[in-house]
Amino acid sequence: MSAPSATERESSLPAALLDGDDPALFPKLTQQQLALLRPLGHVREVEVDEVLFSDGDAGYDPMVVQTGRVSVLAGGVEGARELVGQRAGDLMVELNLFTGQPVGATGVGREAGSVLVVPAADFRALVGA
Repeated sequence: MSAPSATERESSLPAALLDGDDPALFPKLTQQQLALLRPLGHVREVEVDEVLFSDGDAGYDPMVVQTGRVSVLAGGVEGARELVGQRAGDLMVELNLFTGQPVGATGVGREAGSVLVVPAADFRALVGA
């Protein structure tokens, strides 16, 4: 018997705790906002089950999902609950970028795709922090 695919594993998970389609919680970046970020960052390919950042990390560079899907999990990968699924146009950044606290979630690729990675210092400078 073969191991379950990423889609099969994901479909067996409980619903995400937050609604990734709620514009009040997760507004999609506009083309104008993306145009400001693109020159600062670089595109990185993401594989299924690849961990992009982990609970407890000192920090990570902000990312915008270009293609594919990323699950943001409460805690680590094992036994974690999905907080939200991030898709094209979604910005992944935590307040720890400004506070210096450890990362409070884990980001895992659920569908192969790509993210735009913007160095943290450049992102902070862009938003005036």
